[in-house]
Amino acid sequence: KELVTEITTAEEKYDVMNTQRNPWQGAEQYILPMGIAIVAFVARYFTDACAPISSICSNTSEFLGHVYVAIFTLMIIVSAGSIKSGFEYFKELLPLLTGGKLDVAKLKTS
Repeated sequence: KELVTEITTAEEKYDVMNTQRNPWQGAEQYILPMGIAIVAFVARYFTDACAPISSICSNTSEFLGHVYVAIFTLMIIVSAGSIKSGFEYFKELLPLLTGGKLDVAKLKTS
């Protein structure tokens, strides 16, 4: 009975650690907006072709341009924390990359 409880707790720990290692964790906040922005970018290319002929195409092209610029801007704002921490981590690794010594005590692990 004691062995069964140890196995069960080990399985639970493994499941938690495995879900934390998921490389696609949090990707949904990037995949859907990027998909919409790419579709808007491609659609704008085609509406630009008929823009000199019709004002509807011209207005649609302008709207689609605003859509993908707004999406990219909002994604940069949402990702600002990750971008900032990435730059801080790079600054801490820079001495190692340039051949100096790395102070392991300063490194922050997340």
